[in-house]
Amino acid sequence: MDIKELYKYNNYQRFDENIKNSIYNVENFNKNLNCLCQFYKDDFLNNSQIIKDKINNNNHKNLAGMIISIKDLICYQDHPVSAASKILEGFISNYNSTVVKRIL
Repeated sequence: MDIKELYKYNNYQRFDENIKNSIYNVENFNKNLNCLCQFYKDDFLNNSQIIKDKINNNNHKNLAGMIISIKDLICYQDHPVSAASKILEGFISNYNSTVVKRIL
């Protein structure tokens, strides 16, 4: 099995398992690790269903099935952007950054 086949297996065929594991890991380990400022479970589940449908219809981008986090200095529409700065405290982005548009 080459790297492309392995990627497809891990991200496409094990998609539901990867989603469940990611939610479990965030809910159980982030309290101690403190690596995520926010976890938008509903967005995560909604976007994962959209990506799954695209994979099933063979209408997806190269990173489809890859689970990623977005740093809090990158604009994600209707979500807080803080960049670890008190100045931006309470700021909610009114648009998606280019990187978010390309990933989603």
